[in-house]
Amino acid sequence: MEIAFHVNDFLDAHFKHMMSYEFTAKMEDSLDEIAEGGIAWHDMMNKFYTGFDKEIQDAKKGEKATMLVGRACPKCKEGQLIYKFTRFGKFIGCDKYPECDYTEKSKEETDALAPLKEKYEGQPCPDG
Repeated sequence: MEIAFHVNDFLDAHFKHMMSYEFTAKMEDSLDEIAEGGIAWHDMMNKFYTGFDKEIQDAKKGEKATMLVGRACPKCKEGQLIYKFTRFGKFIGCDKYPECDYTEKSKEETDALAPLKEKYEGQPCPDG
């Protein structure tokens, strides 16, 4: 859920006009015109993509969105710890990656694992 807010902030910062109701309404009207045969889809897409491609290139040039943890990296002592997001979840890592490969679990992951550790850690596996 937290990443959704960061994605929204990024989109709002770099693609503000696309985040408006007016843009959505105009896009729906254009798609309706295509469906009714009023305009060719490739003409509409070419017109849209010309501006969109420029916005993408401008967004790539900007700073990467990072969430600072507020601590220096304990491994390299030069980097700052930041939150990173992958398809496997959120974790903490050094912003100097790949030069520094320090990582640690986020508080959310640690909190989620705590009840499982309490219940199963040190217990024999029932399946052998």
